[in-house]
Formats: sequence, structure tokens, C-alpha cells
Amino acid sequence: MNRREILDAIDVGFTHRHSVRFQEIDAAGIAYFPTIISYFHDAYAAFLEDSGADLPAMVDKGDFAAPIKHAEADFLRPIRFGEKLEIQLVGRRDGRSEVTIYYRILGSGENKAVGATVHVFVQRRTFERTEAPPELRQALERLPLFTVDASAEAHHGSSR
Repeated sequence: MNRREILDAIDVGFTHRHSVRFQEIDAAGIAYFPTIISYFHDAYAAFLEDSGADLPAMVDKGDFAAPIKHAEADFLRPIRFGEKLEIQLVGRRDGRSEVTIYYRILGSGENKAVGATVHVFVQRRTFERTEAPPELRQALERLPLFTVDASAEAHHGSSR
């Protein structure tokens, strides 16, 4: 999925609201670049909670983990201290043992950033790939499913 497809996505699977805090800005007065990935991850965790997934229990007692193997963001407009943001989960791309989540950040009536995170499902003890647990797969199914073209697949690598 490319930047234009994320920006043009009509269906939004989930929206997380956030006000930009002072500690999230840099000397230029805009959001410090890695903060955008934190915004994505906070929205993802809020989405799972909203879906009924007990994330603390999954982390504490689960047999699986879902580390991020890839994260990317395109910065479109400055994000400033005090700005009210909407971090939207606009879709997903499924693989057998991973999922890509696509995000769009809106603020002050403008598109501020887009991006994606790729989560790999692994057995916690061995870190061998596994399928997503049913409760997590059920939550993820709330997000619109995107197919991927050959050029995007080459960029992200095979998910099989």
C-alpha cells in the first residue's frame, strides 16, 4: 500500500485521539521524528483494547509475542505542541505469521503523516514464527483488508 492509498482510504477501522505534549517536540518546535512511531503504536494498543483484547494479560501470560520487524512513516506537515491529533488505523495486510497495519495522522484539518508497522507473530520461548492467536486475529479483522501489489511486496518482503 502506498502513501496515496493510505491518504485516500475512506474506511477507517479505528481512530485514537491524542494531544501533542511538550515532551514530544524537538528544538524546532515540532514532533520529534520517532514520536510518530509511538503515536502509531499507542493507537494500535488502544485499538486492541477497544476490540476487547486483554493486552496486559497477553503480554504477561501469553505464549506468543508480536514484535515489530518494520516501521515506516512519511511526514507530510509539521505536528506542533498542543495540536489535537487523530491517529487512524486505516487498514491491514495479512500474512500467515505477520500483519501490516496502515496509519494516517490528521491534525488541524490536514494530513500530517502516514505510515505502517509490520508485526511478526512468534512463539514467546523460541521466537519461531507462528500464526496469530484467534483472539488477536478476530480483533484485527475489524480493520479493512488491503491487498498489495507486486512492487509493495518487493519493498516489504514476503509475508509467507
